[in-house]
Amino acid sequence: MAETIKSVSPTSDPNSPYYLPPDIHHPSDFSIQKLSKDEDNYVAWKIRFRSFLRVTKKFGFIDGTLPKPDPFSPLYQPWEQCNAMVMYWLMNSMTDKLLESVMYAETAHKMWEDLRRVFVPCVDLKIYQLRRRLATLRQGGDYVEDVLNELKRRERRSSVTSF
Repeated sequence: MAETIKSVSPTSDPNSPYYLPPDIHHPSDFSIQKLSKDEDNYVAWKIRFRSFLRVTKKFGFIDGTLPKPDPFSPLYQPWEQCNAMVMYWLMNSMTDKLLESVMYAETAHKMWEDLRRVFVPCVDLKIYQLRRRLATLRQGGDYVEDVLNELKRRERRSSVTSF
């Protein structure tokens, strides 16, 4: 006896990145602090936002693994909708001042990369400044240990900012 295999549309399959449930949540529902250039919250914001995107199966829209399909593809319209949703989440999770520097991106992936370009130089600069401070210190005090711990913490943060 032959089994019939049902074809499931990617927009109705909960395991598909193109699926948008009617009750989809906004990251603000999960208490994600707004990303701000004035605060030192990029790494923490990024970790939380990436987790949110993984839960909603939309991570591929920011990391580039789910590129824009051909306009004649049946996945084109669902991709456009999901990309717009991810961009909406991104725009609503940052300050207006920061939004001005990334809002013209055409895709969520491009917007994510623009944000990275804004923040990674700041993180690298902080690591450089700590290394300079460390070079001028002398051994024999708790202060040296504090600076070393801060340097290690910043380097771990830097490795997280690489994507």
